[in-house]
Amino acid sequence: MTQFACQIMTPAMRGVDHNAPSEYAAARWECEVHEQHRAWERVVQAVKNTVLLIQLILGVVLVVCVLLQTKGSGFTGSFTGDQSSVYRTRRGVERSLFRFTIGLAILFCVVALVASLIK
Repeated sequence: MTQFACQIMTPAMRGVDHNAPSEYAAARWECEVHEQHRAWERVVQAVKNTVLLIQLILGVVLVVCVLLQTKGSGFTGSFTGDQSSVYRTRRGVERSLFRFTIGLAILFCVVALVASLIK
C-alpha cells in the first residue's frame, strides 16, 4: 500500500468488509501506524539536519578560533629554532581564546559523535 493510499481509500475500496468490525479496525490501525511511522521519519530527518547544521557552524567557528591564535613569528619560527614563542604564558584575551577553542573542539567532537549515531 502506498503512503497516499491510507488517506484516500475507504475500507470498502480496499476490499475490507466495513460491516466486520475486526477487519475495519485492522485496516484503520494499519493506516494509523503508517502515519505515525511517517511522522517519526520527519522528526528524525529534522534532527539530522539540525545536528549537521550545528556541526557545520561549529567547524567554521573552530577554524576561525584556531587561526586567531597567533604564536610568535608563526610557521617559520618552528623551522628556524626561534625558542622565544615556545615557552610563553598565555594571558588575558589569548588565554580566554585558548580555553574557548579547547571547549569548542570538545563540543565539535561530541556533536560529530551524535551525528554518527543518528541513523
